[in-house]
Amino acid sequence: RDCWKTNAVICRPPKNRKPKAEEISGCRPWLFRTIEKLKPHVIVLLGSTALESLLSPIWLGDIGSMERWVGWTIPCQAPINCWVVPTWHPSFLLRMNQKVLDLLFVEHLKLAFGLLDSPAPTVRAYSREIRTERSPTAAAKALRRMSRDPERPIAFDYETTALKPETPNCRIFSCAASNGEETIAFPWLGEAKQTMIQILQSDIPKIGANIQFEDRWSRLHAGCPVRNWAWDTFLAAHVLDNRKAIAGLKFQAFVRFGVPIYDQSVEPFINSDPKTKLNRLADAELKDVLLYNGMDARITFDLAELQQRELDAAPRN
Repeated sequence: RDCWKTNAVICRPPKNRKPKAEEISGCRPWLFRTIEKLKPHVIVLLGSTALESLLSPIWLGDIGSMERWVGWTIPCQAPINCWVVPTWHPSFLLRMNQKVLDLLFVEHLKLAFGLLDSPAPTVRAYSREIRTERSPTAAAKALRRMSRDPERPIAFDYETTALKPETPNCRIFSCAASNGEETIAFPWLGEAKQTMIQILQSDIPKIGANIQFEDRWSRLHAGCPVRNWAWDTFLAAHVLDNRKAIAGLKFQAFVRFGVPIYDQSVEPFINSDPKTKLNRLADAELKDVLLYNGMDARITFDLAELQQRELDAAPRN
């Protein structure tokens, strides 16, 4: 009465081999029509083929290993608007014959069933919360307003023209800061730059995603170390879950908040030249870079708050 089982690929491939990418893609419209018709509250994905079929066009990135996905409760947005819980295919568990995997599989199903009484997932339009400001004076004013409360943390993020701050001719291109109520993204220039440096040197708690990056760039290109680091979402993600390839901000944004990859407009400009080690970020549309920068800072703030709540609730030995 309350569930429906279907397949990502309608026709069984010859000799029961793993479906090819084009077969998964060819059957995907049928899958999404089924979802549109049934309007499920929770979808349990059994195995990598189901994962690839459903999440590839929503996540918009490389799916990668099945192991990084199992057990998350993902609040997926349009076009399906429901909870998604990936786990292993039963045939995989039968082949592996490992009690630990069997126990985890049961826990994943319990997570899925536990969502039945929860509200449907709501995904915030983060992009609407980002203020992109080209004027250094206006950005500085917003930063001073955000920093009035010395105890309220600020998450910040840099966009830079190289991966490593020691690269010749590299620079900080833009910066974004968020205190959870307001998010501002601005070019690293003039009064805004100086005001942000003052914030970095203050006792205001700082939040980052993989803070070694911002700390190194601050030391070499802002002329100061960051004072009072309070949280690193990258390290906290590893503490909460020690699997590989799960701690990055884009992955966490999706599995935690349902936000798909949001760097499409700037991704072609981020890759570094093999010779100079510099990227082409300055050639991208400034509004796109600032929006991307602001998204990083805003999501970092929310992720840090969520991680803190989960660690506070974790049982202590």
